[in-house]
Amino acid sequence: MTWSNVGNLKGPKGDMGETSDGIPQGAVVLAYNASPTYKALQKSNEWVEYGNFTIRINNPTYDAAGNPTPNYSGMADRRLVLFAKA
Repeated sequence: MTWSNVGNLKGPKGDMGETSDGIPQGAVVLAYNASPTYKALQKSNEWVEYGNFTIRINNPTYDAAGNPTPNYSGMADRRLVLFAKA
């Protein structure tokens, strides 16, 4: 069995219902909206964006722009985007 890679997503090749990258159709993925994985999924014709939601993280290591927060203090919102394999 071999593995495929799309952004940071990996899946075994040879699964029933797989598409070109080996991840089965119908798979659901959450991606942080500022991540390279989000950008790759958004550009792909094989992934469909179904929605997003915001979570609030206490004492984040990084702020919403991706910059390190001093002393890891405060609160920060993170937007997660839901994708499904078409």
